[in-house]
Amino acid sequence: MKLSEIVKVVQQSTHGLDLSKWDGATQFRKAKVETFPLLANVEGDDYFFCIEDPKTSKKMAYLKALKVDGFSKEAFMIQRTWVEKSYRNKGLMTAMYNTLHHQGFTIFSDIRLSPESLAIWKKLKVWIKVIHADTHATRDPEDKDFTAPDDNPKEQFVLEGSSPPPWGPCRDNFLIEELHNYIDSDCP
Repeated sequence: MKLSEIVKVVQQSTHGLDLSKWDGATQFRKAKVETFPLLANVEGDDYFFCIEDPKTSKKMAYLKALKVDGFSKEAFMIQRTWVEKSYRNKGLMTAMYNTLHHQGFTIFSDIRLSPESLAIWKKLKVWIKVIHADTHATRDPEDKDFTAPDDNPKEQFVLEGSSPPPWGPCRDNFLIEELHNYIDSDCP
């Protein structure tokens, strides 16, 4: 993905996604987004992540990612995102990006970014880099990167390295959860 190839797309009135890809999603690596379990379905290199409202069992936010090979650690390119209207502007999608990052993944942006997607990357601005596809040289993002395509056709957004502050439990949150379960159990 290259910043010059980013196309700012008009906000969609409908998501245009086949939401059946998220049916039957199960918890991914015991990860949590805020207090919500991160759910996932996997089909080959395609990952379908979502979070549900536990009170209604209604899915609140959807994220489709492509697992990308060739990096020192596991990586995803975010291809599509969608937040149900009643759950928007609550930071859920930004928290999903952060959760995946805390699970040890490098996160790349997609080629086509809506204004909302650009806003997510701008929220993460102090923790992301712009990386050159050929040389892997990085630079800090500039304000213009979030409003218009860049002049360099070989650059893309990437979230890796130093971590943003957690919106919810971090990578090894399951260890704390298991400790609490043990303490609460009747085991000696």
